Amino acid sequence: MLCISAVDVNKALRHSKDIMKKFISIFISFFIVVSLVYYFSKSTQESSSNSKKYSQSDSDNSSEKNLKTVCEKEGVSVKLFSNTCVDECYPTGEERVCGMALTYGCDCGPDKCWYEGKCIPSDDN
Repeated sequence: MLCISAVDVNKALRHSKDIMKKFISIFISFFIVVSLVYYFSKSTQESSSNSKKYSQSDSDNSSEKNLKTVCEKEGVSVKLFSNTCVDECYPTGEERVCGMALTYGCDCGPDKCWYEGKCIPSDDN
């Protein structure tokens, strides 16, 4: 005959409670990880689609034609620069803050820079 004491039942209940706590903890952790992966993958997809939209609008033909016309008046070519400062000159003492974005601008060459719609020698700014 099988005899189970109250002590054995208590031990079994405590053990099952510990197992349930561990299970719930693991489940919650898993849920959080899955949620974070979903959130980050969704935000990556959105930023990727936004960058496609912006790159399409950046290559708008009318603005490129206007820029090309302005640059050609100065006898220089249009170039794709790696930041938003392009080839611009800034007066001495003026703070320069450039964005990290591919930006078209007039390329004045190594000893000149773009200032108020024309190329000027770099040392004049």
